[in-house]
Amino acid sequence: SVHDLLPHCVPIAPRFYSISSSQSHVGAEVHLTVGKLVANAVVSLAGSALATPRLGLCSNFLLSCKPGDTVRCFVRPCKSFHLPNDLSQPILMVGAGSGIAPFPSFWQELTSVDGTRYRESAC
Repeated sequence: SVHDLLPHCVPIAPRFYSISSSQSHVGAEVHLTVGKLVANAVVSLAGSALATPRLGLCSNFLLSCKPGDTVRCFVRPCKSFHLPNDLSQPILMVGAGSGIAPFPSFWQELTSVDGTRYRESAC
């Protein structure tokens, strides 16, 4: 039965997403940058292979939510990922592993600091 099977199933691991908004800019809201994951998987049925699309579990769930829906989540702080105290110092932003998701939060935070826009420069 299902009740006998469930104790042997591996729990779904949490998915970690970078917050894409600054609390000083958007208040109590939390914005995420999520890409829809669709991957082709080969499934073997009765000796024949069948390519079938597989959807990312959490990304597709989040994309199916409508405004006002409640989503259970938690925040995992990262104390080493922050703007410098001295905003006159140059900032080099590299999206290694996190992609572009945290960049909007930095831009929003920079525009919220004393109401001025941080100096932008191209390399």
